[in-house]
Amino acid sequence: CRVSLPSTVEVNTGIYKFVAPPCVYLHFTNVSKMELDPDGTVRGRVGGHSKINVQWLGAKPRGCPQGCTDTAKACICDATLRSKQVFKTVPDGLNLLSALKIAALKPVGQCSSHCTGEVKVYSSGEAVDERTVFEHRGVFFKNVRHE
Repeated sequence: CRVSLPSTVEVNTGIYKFVAPPCVYLHFTNVSKMELDPDGTVRGRVGGHSKINVQWLGAKPRGCPQGCTDTAKACICDATLRSKQVFKTVPDGLNLLSALKIAALKPVGQCSSHCTGEVKVYSSGEAVDERTVFEHRGVFFKNVRHE
């Protein structure tokens, strides 16, 4: 994900939007300590070497957010993961790739609906919810975004 990718692709006379594959791997767990650097990147472990670029909802924090501990180099904050369901119905492939950025492991169970379609559904019930996993072109996606 640290590679610069094109936003459009030209094929013959057509120009198409390029949608990159998901590449989000959570480097910290719910209610853990993380390090927020002044440039807006985070480190999943306090004192760790790997900086993670994140997409902030709104502007990235300036200074140390309330509730964090200010150190000479960074802020130490509690990380609390919040998830939100993205789709309530089965999306098409393009909308799935545009909206879902968190990959999932292949589900243990069998496909539960749309098993011959472009987007396959793995769900414990009939409704599409936050536990649903979608498969598109052999890649699995969680039906959530983290906020």
